[in-house]
Amino acid sequence: MENIRLSAIPPPPHPHANMIAPSACGMIDTGPLIATKYPSAHFHHVHTLWVLLHFVEHGAKHKSRNEDRQISMLRPLRRMMCLVKLSVPEHSPLPPVYMNLDNSLHTLDYTIRSQGRRQLEFRIILDEIHNIKETLIQILHTSSTSEQTDQQNFQHLPQRTHEVLDQVRDVLASQDPWRNIEKLATKDNRYLVDILQKELDSPGIQNNEFYRSRCFKALIHLSSTHHVLPRLLFRTDVSGGLDSQAVDGGGYADIWRGRIEGDGPETLVCLKVIRSFTRNSAEEIQKKIEALGHEALIWRNLSHPCILPFLGITKKVFEGKICLVSPWMKNRNINVFLEENPDHDRLTAILEIARGLEYLHSLTPPVVHGDIRGNNIIVTDEQHCCISDFGLTLAVQTDTPKEAKHIGCLNWTPPEIIEPKLFDYSYATRRDIYSFGCTVFEIYSGRNPFYEHKYPGAIMRRIINPRSGKDSLLEKPRNAPDGLWMIVTDCLAYQAKDRPPADVVTIPRTIPPLSIRKSNSESHGLNSLNIIRNYMTKVSELEEICMLSAAPL
Repeated sequence: MENIRLSAIPPPPHPHANMIAPSACGMIDTGPLIATKYPSAHFHHVHTLWVLLHFVEHGAKHKSRNEDRQISMLRPLRRMMCLVKLSVPEHSPLPPVYMNLDNSLHTLDYTIRSQGRRQLEFRIILDEIHNIKETLIQILHTSSTSEQTDQQNFQHLPQRTHEVLDQVRDVLASQDPWRNIEKLATKDNRYLVDILQKELDSPGIQNNEFYRSRCFKALIHLSSTHHVLPRLLFRTDVSGGLDSQAVDGGGYADIWRGRIEGDGPETLVCLKVIRSFTRNSAEEIQKKIEALGHEALIWRNLSHPCILPFLGITKKVFEGKICLVSPWMKNRNINVFLEENPDHDRLTAILEIARGLEYLHSLTPPVVHGDIRGNNIIVTDEQHCCISDFGLTLAVQTDTPKEAKHIGCLNWTPPEIIEPKLFDYSYATRRDIYSFGCTVFEIYSGRNPFYEHKYPGAIMRRIINPRSGKDSLLEKPRNAPDGLWMIVTDCLAYQAKDRPPADVVTIPRTIPPLSIRKSNSESHGLNSLNIIRNYMTKVSELEEICMLSAAPL
């Protein structure tokens, strides 16, 4: 099938051709709109193709005519064309619109590369791309499939969704998207955040990092500015009443157990609800609600095996109070788990935390957790570590530098958060690296960092006191490997710029491969944790050799 479909792609026009390719003359034969059942993957590819076309069209019309930039925009478009064709069942007819689009792309490529760009060709091809976009929408609407398509995901919204979606895509492709998105938001804020969340959930845009990041930043901006959350986040199938009091708590919230209602086996969930006191003012309560909403919005758009899954929001359990819903993990956090399972492989746990951080920091925009510590590392039923509690999380480039300096738990807080003059916004993610180093100490020692100090003032002085890069801020626990502690010392560097980034580029053989979304991050950082694994293995081998050589014959 693959060879058949690839061979159907027409060859590019001759490089010395003086005429426009036949398909680029504005006479578009879209062919019959096929009423056949295609696999859902085909519709996901078609949706992605439409989004890419939209950006090529907008970039060619409105952005600087930078040749390299425009050629780079064509490459993913051609790759997606191949995927679209390959996803059509072997014996199903291929809509001619795809063939016409191929010809247009070849001609557009040639037009961009030619020194004397012919404006007439350029305009005609852009007109054709616009028409093909319209045809793709028709194909999505009129073709039937046994599974839900991306376009059908909008069925609960008003009929004007597609018109507004086009406007949103135009805005996100503009040079000043944040000001322009506010103009759209004046009419119906909740409707707009619903559309943005639907767009983020669409499988078709997951590989388009530029567009996805703009959607994400726009959603965070609108939600925090207008205090609205997408309706998709809310659920009504959660109940409580399993315990007479909260099972845990911290910060501004309490933790309760709940369950998902349904006909199947009982599913326990964790409910995080705002803790309020009679002395709290209405303004203080509102700030807590907004903080919980911000946490929910960022958490909802994260997906990684080392990030605790987000299941939704409910108002049903505690008389209208907002609760965040996540899976209930019987092993609780890493500190509780290690007390009950002291022989657990601590290095494996540390690697999993690092991989979760690598994922957060590699997103566009990067996501800073802001409160990495043992209590926020949940151990799953399969004994894997997941990062949880995104109450202090921020998305870099969506929050202001002032907002980026919320203090977490003091013992895990880096110098730049306490001392403003040390703060460098370009290294905001290194805050998590410092806290990660403190967490490694916590995991190996079973104690909080700076446990020897009783008063916050003494802890602050220890943290902000300048020191040599060779001096470790924390004393190495006896059971921590020397090689690992060298990495921890780097993580605890006084200056944020001196700490390593959280990229983990090699998965050690002791941890099963995990399926994760590709990021835009380049590999240049903390794969040293994996080097430590190899280092420890070689040390063990050397020790065995020494023992054998020392043994009496």
